[in-house]
Amino acid sequence: MSLDVWTWPERAGGLARLLVPYIFIALFFVLDLVPVHIPPFGEIRPCFSIMSVFYWAVYRPTLIPNWFVFGLGLTLDLVSGIPLGINAFIFLLVYWIISDQRRVFVGQPFVTVMIGFALVLSISNFLRWFLFSVLSGVWPPLLPVLGVILSGLFIFPLISMLLYTIHKNFAGAGNPDHAQP
Repeated sequence: MSLDVWTWPERAGGLARLLVPYIFIALFFVLDLVPVHIPPFGEIRPCFSIMSVFYWAVYRPTLIPNWFVFGLGLTLDLVSGIPLGINAFIFLLVYWIISDQRRVFVGQPFVTVMIGFALVLSISNFLRWFLFSVLSGVWPPLLPVLGVILSGLFIFPLISMLLYTIHKNFAGAGNPDHAQP
């Protein structure tokens, strides 16, 4: 008979491994609130939260629960002032579709993941623009949406490398669900 007794440092280390992804999701959430001015597109906010939701849905869908993804989107709606539920709906949609189709991305070259992310980013931002327009009755220009998509495509490889490093060193240690990007 074996008794698995964890010491306090082992418990703290396990908790830290679970919290690291949430800390970075919170950091990306805050970055979503910071406007960036790019001259041809005006003021935009790159979609750091979508990058994070996409990454974790592909490589560790069991780590981030549905209610957390919904809450993240709902909180972003509340803080950013857009009609309530738009980001919550989009984040959940992205999370469900990508986590269901993760076998397409896991073990594939980064180009495959990047193409998938480009599709997700484009569709989610046009859907956000459309839903905002319908719900608010205001049809804003599409140029800032294109700026958000392009900035996200340039930033995602860096964010992906950062999340991969975090995943490899912290979140995935000792977990059989750990899938290498």
